[in-house]
Amino acid sequence: MSFCEDKSGNIWIGTFDSGINIFKKNDNLFVHIKDNYLPSGMQNNRVRSIYQDSEQDIWIGTKVGGALSKFNRQTLSFTHYRHDPSDPFSISSDFIFCITEDRPGYLWVGTSHGLNLFEKKTGKSKSFFPVPDNPKSINSGEIYALLKVEDDLFIGTAAGGLNVLDTKKNVVTHYMNTPDSNSISSNNIWVIKKDNKNNIWIGSENGLNLFHRETGVFTRFQNNPEDSKSISDNDIKCIYEDNERNLWIGTIYGLNLMDSVNNTFTVYTTDDGLPGNYISSVLGDSLGYLWISTKKGLSRFNPETGTFRNFTVLDGLQDNEFSPNVQCKTKNGEMLFGGNNGFNIFHPDSISFDQKAPEIKLTDFRLFNKHVGIDTPGSPLKKHISRCNEITLSHEQTVLTIDYVAFNYYSPEKTQYAYIMDGFEKQWNYVGNKREATYTNLDPGTYVFRVKASNTDGLWNEEGVSLIINILPPLWKTWWAYSLYALSFILILLLIRHYSLKRIHEEKKREQDQQNLKFFINVSHEFRTPLTLIFTPIKKILSSNNIRECKEAAQDINLSANKLIYLINQLLDLRKTDLGQLPLIAVKTDIVRYSHEIFNLFKGIGESKNISFIFQSSNSTIQAWFDPDKYEKILNNLLSNAIKYTGNGGELILSISRTDISDKKTLINYQKKKEKRKYVEIKVQDTGIGLSKEQIKHIFERFYSRDASNTGTGIGLNYSKSLVELHSGHILVESELGKGSTFIVLLPLGNKHLKANQISKTNFNLNNYKFKLNQLESLEFDIAATDDFSEHKNTVEEDIKLNPDNKLPLILIVEDNRKLRKQLKDELKNNYNIKEAINGKDGLEKVEKYYPDLIISDIMMPIMDGINLCHQIKTNIDTCHIPMVLLTAKNLAENKVEGFKTGADEYISKPFILSILKARIENLLESRKRLKKKYKSTSVLIPAKEVTSNNLDEQFLEKLTQIVLENIPDCNFSPTDLEKIMGVSRTKLYLKINSLTGNGTGNFIRDIRLKYAAELILQKKYRISEISFMAGFRSHAYFTKIFHDKFGITPLQYQKKNSSI
Repeated sequence: MSFCEDKSGNIWIGTFDSGINIFKKNDNLFVHIKDNYLPSGMQNNRVRSIYQDSEQDIWIGTKVGGALSKFNRQTLSFTHYRHDPSDPFSISSDFIFCITEDRPGYLWVGTSHGLNLFEKKTGKSKSFFPVPDNPKSINSGEIYALLKVEDDLFIGTAAGGLNVLDTKKNVVTHYMNTPDSNSISSNNIWVIKKDNKNNIWIGSENGLNLFHRETGVFTRFQNNPEDSKSISDNDIKCIYEDNERNLWIGTIYGLNLMDSVNNTFTVYTTDDGLPGNYISSVLGDSLGYLWISTKKGLSRFNPETGTFRNFTVLDGLQDNEFSPNVQCKTKNGEMLFGGNNGFNIFHPDSISFDQKAPEIKLTDFRLFNKHVGIDTPGSPLKKHISRCNEITLSHEQTVLTIDYVAFNYYSPEKTQYAYIMDGFEKQWNYVGNKREATYTNLDPGTYVFRVKASNTDGLWNEEGVSLIINILPPLWKTWWAYSLYALSFILILLLIRHYSLKRIHEEKKREQDQQNLKFFINVSHEFRTPLTLIFTPIKKILSSNNIRECKEAAQDINLSANKLIYLINQLLDLRKTDLGQLPLIAVKTDIVRYSHEIFNLFKGIGESKNISFIFQSSNSTIQAWFDPDKYEKILNNLLSNAIKYTGNGGELILSISRTDISDKKTLINYQKKKEKRKYVEIKVQDTGIGLSKEQIKHIFERFYSRDASNTGTGIGLNYSKSLVELHSGHILVESELGKGSTFIVLLPLGNKHLKANQISKTNFNLNNYKFKLNQLESLEFDIAATDDFSEHKNTVEEDIKLNPDNKLPLILIVEDNRKLRKQLKDELKNNYNIKEAINGKDGLEKVEKYYPDLIISDIMMPIMDGINLCHQIKTNIDTCHIPMVLLTAKNLAENKVEGFKTGADEYISKPFILSILKARIENLLESRKRLKKKYKSTSVLIPAKEVTSNNLDEQFLEKLTQIVLENIPDCNFSPTDLEKIMGVSRTKLYLKINSLTGNGTGNFIRDIRLKYAAELILQKKYRISEISFMAGFRSHAYFTKIFHDKFGITPLQYQKKNSSI
């Protein structure tokens, strides 16, 4: 035989032929008392109550088959007091629920059948039972809880609520649950407890109650699912007050610590470390620990740290399940807890704890759940896994398992484990007593597997054991493979950048080409309109002998020619600017006088529009260095725009002053650095149409036009900006839409900003300087050709009726160029009635007012262009029949396609020959006449598409015809009925029907009736008199008359004539 003590203090005993035995020093921590089948032993293991009286006798109450038993702690034996049906002084039942002391020598015992006052000396009892008609008796025989306070015995019953027995007067007061919230919360009472303040606390199956003895009122504390600070459950199993006067309440779902000040509760559950949530009993020891029995074991709780130490049957407990409110703390500090397998008795101070953390070892390593040998093919192990600090795996070894164990020989099944794979996860995996860890599909890299364990008493070996695991990457994930990828990626980026730059370059080239194309289209428009205005006067001069007419025509030619020369010069100057071939030759002169001279040249044109012209200067003279030619072009451009876009009766102010750029907040973006130089400020201010915020952003960009129609070349302000910057100056605009604009030019004073070759070598004499009039003459052309740009003037005045013959076709001319509009009007007025409009919006309003027979429209116009106007007209059922002729400078194929797609009937490019335009007009009007004639001439109903020129008219005419046919038997069906069904006004319906058929609304209905009748006549199914009524005619005679008027023969003659065919 041999002996050995291990690190935990356990004794190992080796025998000769009986194996190894272990003596555990911590075994039998809890004394377990249960039925030993002896007369002096327990008679039933199902303990329901335990109580120690003032004489230190311990009393045990068990369930059915047991007894009220006095426990001898020294001999561990029992004296039993049972129910004897033949003895009225025996205890009333062997099912003991609760015990409490009345006075020394006497106990109150609650049973399943009555209340007993037990005399210890004699063993005899006086029993109390409910008497049905006696309100002074107890009202339930099932007594679950007892508490003696002074002369009052508080009795908790099943279904009988709270009974309070006055032991002096032998009177019982009953407190039952009622709908009143001040009553007790339930009639099933499980526990009654008095605290240090003499408060009576009652635990029921439906909440905790505080009983106010003076008033008989109860305060309820119940669970509120919406309030996390309420008690955790309403089924109260035990109540305990600790040494710190804290009240602890055990429920079937957690332990509750009550805050008596705020009436709130802090809850502890299995999430906090409890072995189970069903709290059976609570006791406190001398060290401040709470001992808590549950349905899943016993626990020691440290209220200061909030930690639990749990015990199970493996530690010697009677069972993991303890009965509710079955506990007792003796005078010497021992604790008793009962359950269904007897009870445990122990002293808390005698419970020792294992202070040594367990040692841990790795025991096995598996791949794909197969054991890995040492130095076998494909094995990463060169020695046993317990001796390895590091292993290396290939990328294919993706499923690995590591086994481990902690050396705990006392209760190995209570050892707890946790592991983590550093580099893969951030939190420990707490896995109970599981002794393996498996990982799958770990990415290539370096990881550290760590495992730790706790002993039986929850002390963790935090250092644990670790293993470095290297997982090699596949070939395509090695460093040199990534280097190759990086190099390839860089090459791809370079290629992408190359192609991106190439694409950007091509895109910019395309954008430039589009801008150039747009510019040349606009320039073409600007050229073609004057050319159109030249061709017609030339023909007039050649064909006229009237000297006055010839002179007027020559003046028109002169204006148009000057406009063309100005445009050509502007293009040439723009080209020179792009090539850097526009030199600055500055002279020193009085810029105030120079500006005033230019201002006076424009004054006459401004006054022709009734514009108030004002010149202002802060100084009578300001000497400045500037290029006279370039400055003249800058000021000409600004004054021309101001006059052009200011309506009649407006105001234009040109002001000159000295300024400092640093004083102007609006110019802060121009001040690249602290500029100290002085400037001369030239400000052109008008009350014209103004600019929107979006227009201001782009106003100085090349090819940008402020008009939505993109009329104009869009280079004037961009060219002016270039000329200002050539002077080292600045230009900006301040504007508000509808209120006017202010253009500000700042030119630096002095000549320090000029290079030597930019200063003129000759003296400048303003008296001898000749101003160029190209801009002025171009403006005269624009003013003569353009209507008022005021926002209040977007239509021409109603023209005087040019021809009193209202039977002549009405033509609407929509053209923003006033001279061209006048020219067209003069040429067409002898053969047509003429109406005029200055843009698409004005034209649309005139169409809806006059319903012309034909429309001639320019395409490029402000506010609404001709394409949009054509679309509006051709998609409106009221106007889609009106022929539309588009005049434009845009003569590319795609421009014509766009025009025809919108429904235009003719597309004529400028400059055009008037005789061709007249011929086209005649053809379109004649075509409409032929369609009307065809409709009138037929004697039968024909498809609408044969007499219409577009789908909308076809659908409209088919619908009209169908409506009339559906109502044709109704002789009262009238134009008014047709108007209601169509939802169209009388005038619009009349004009539409007349434009398509040449009939009025009434004649249209009658015409369909007659054609319908003619078809019925040809069928020869009905008599003529029947047909007249079928076609909606009241009178046969009237039918015969109008049939003869329509077809030139009577209905009968019509039948005979066609029957022979």
